Amino acid sequence: MPWLFAAAACGLERFVQFMARHRAGWNVDTAYPVFFVALILLALFLSGFLYLGSVWGRPAAQLSWNERNDVYGDVGRWLEQKGDDVGLVMVNDAPAFYYFARRPGMSFALSRTSAGGC
Repeated sequence: MPWLFAAAACGLERFVQFMARHRAGWNVDTAYPVFFVALILLALFLSGFLYLGSVWGRPAAQLSWNERNDVYGDVGRWLEQKGDDVGLVMVNDAPAFYYFARRPGMSFALSRTSAGGC
């Protein structure tokens, strides 16, 4: 989702210019700040909604982000038990894998989208 908001900010000026060309009476000087503030409010609302849904009212022991990288320690121990001394392991989060398993890892992307400039 953060990539979507970054793309939206990049395309905001183009959108306002496009609408100004195709709609009579569209004021670019007014529309740009209005849409800019609307995107910021949307990001704040979405962040608050996700925060309230996953964090608010739960004890720290039940928060999912406290446990999402624990599996890396289990994988590191499993590789040690198997005697597998490979150089790299492909993981989703290489720094977290190294922190928990003390083994080198290589990150890979889960999506086919590429991060590009505006």
